[in-house]
Amino acid sequence: MITKSRTVFDTIVEQFVNKRLDDIMMQDTEYIKLQEEIWKEWERFDKLNLSEIQRSVIENLISLHIKVIELYSKKAYGQGFGDCISVLQEIGIIRKL
Repeated sequence: MITKSRTVFDTIVEQFVNKRLDDIMMQDTEYIKLQEEIWKEWERFDKLNLSEIQRSVIENLISLHIKVIELYSKKAYGQGFGDCISVLQEIGIIRKL
């Protein structure tokens, strides 16, 4: 359900970002290589024998970084999508509503 704070545009962008980008990234060799490096670092992290509090702080910090990157990516995709619509309107391919 779309709430007042979420527009139809936001919903469409989120759907495109989630599905399309996942498909694209799984074909990207650089992305796959980075994912492998992340798993290697997680294995090293697991071997550090940190306390639960230390692990929790680090994992929360990582989680916050991921959320920021996710939000930034969604906003950037939405901005690009909106810019594309504006260009198409400017050149007369689609009309303004």
